[in-house]
Amino acid sequence: MARWMQRMLKTICERKLEEPDEADNPQWVQYPKVALGYVLNIEARAANPIQLTGDESGGVEDLWDGGLITANILHEQLNILHKLCDILIECLEEAGYEIMPCKIDDVLGWIDTDNKI
Repeated sequence: MARWMQRMLKTICERKLEEPDEADNPQWVQYPKVALGYVLNIEARAANPIQLTGDESGGVEDLWDGGLITANILHEQLNILHKLCDILIECLEEAGYEIMPCKIDDVLGWIDTDNKI
C-alpha cells in the first residue's frame, strides 16, 4: 500500500511539473521524495525476520517477547502509513483535486455483514 501511495504521489507531481506555471515549484519534487523515504523505512523494517520464540526465559515469556517486538514494528509501520496518507491527501488538495469523504461501510460494502471481521 505504501508503494502504491508513493507512485500515486509521483504521478500526480509529474503531471503538475508539466504545467508551465508549476514547472519550478519544488513541492512537486518533494512530495514523492519524502514518500519514498517513508516507503524505504517500512520496507527496511519488514525485511528483518523476527524470531518469535527462544529460551531466554525458560520458554515462559519468550513467545510473548517476540510477539511484542512484532506488534511494535507493525505499530511503527502503520504510523508511517498514516503519514503517507496525510502527504497524499495534502498533495491531492494542492494539485486541485477534491477529496471526497467516505465511510468505511461504503468502501467495504461488499463484505457479508453476518461475518464478523
